[in-house]
Amino acid sequence: MAYNRALICIFCLLSSLSAFAALKDPTRPPNSSSNTVINKPIVELKLSAILISKQSKYATINGVPAKEGQLILSSVKVLKIFNNSVKVRYKGINQTLYLLTPFKKKQVAPKKSYRNE
Repeated sequence: MAYNRALICIFCLLSSLSAFAALKDPTRPPNSSSNTVINKPIVELKLSAILISKQSKYATINGVPAKEGQLILSSVKVLKIFNNSVKVRYKGINQTLYLLTPFKKKQVAPKKSYRNE
C-alpha cells in the first residue's frame, strides 16, 4: 500500500514539473526568442611571445607562430608586429594584442676578473 502511495506522489510531482516548465518568464522582454545568440567571440586571442630578428618578425598567438601578413586560426590575419604588441584583423575588426610582461633581452658584458694573476 505504501508503495502505491509513493508511486502516485512521484507521478504527481513529475506531472506538475512539466506544467511549470511551460510557464512564460515574466522578466523576459517582449518579442524575445529563447534562441538569442550573444555576440561573444568564439576564439579569445592571446599574444604570448614576439620574436624580432634582423630578417623577420614572428608573434605567437594562441600557441600558433605567425609572421606579418599571415592568416592563422582560419580567420585571424596578422597585420603588423611591434616590439610589445601585434595588430590583427579578426572577423573584419582590427584589434591590438599586447604582451602582459614585455621581455627584452639585454646583452651582458663578461665579468672582469679582479684576481691577481
